Amino acid sequence: MISKKEYNKLWKIRNRDKDLEYKRRYARKWIICIREGSKVRCIRLEKPRRPKPDKCELCGKPRRLEYHHWITDKPYIGMWICRPCHKIVTLYEHGWFEKYEQLKDNIAQTYQGNEA
Repeated sequence: MISKKEYNKLWKIRNRDKDLEYKRRYARKWIICIREGSKVRCIRLEKPRRPKPDKCELCGKPRRLEYHHWITDKPYIGMWICRPCHKIVTLYEHGWFEKYEQLKDNIAQTYQGNEA
């Protein structure tokens, strides 16, 4: 008779492809990696990420999707969006749109003063 531990070990050796696929599926659902400058930190989630849809949740286009979360302590709260939308959302969160509006207003005021 073989123990359960030995059986599992043998199964993983014989079914390496299946085992890797199970691990990948688990990682996609429960593990998230966060870039902090040049370093990448991977953490295990308390709850699984939301299921991945077929289309971007913002623009609705069927593109390759990325997971965007905005609460560092709760990375399982997030949305699936495409890369172009992800860039726009990140710029918005870092205040670039306000900076753009301020710069545009300053330039407009400068040129309005020169026209007179």
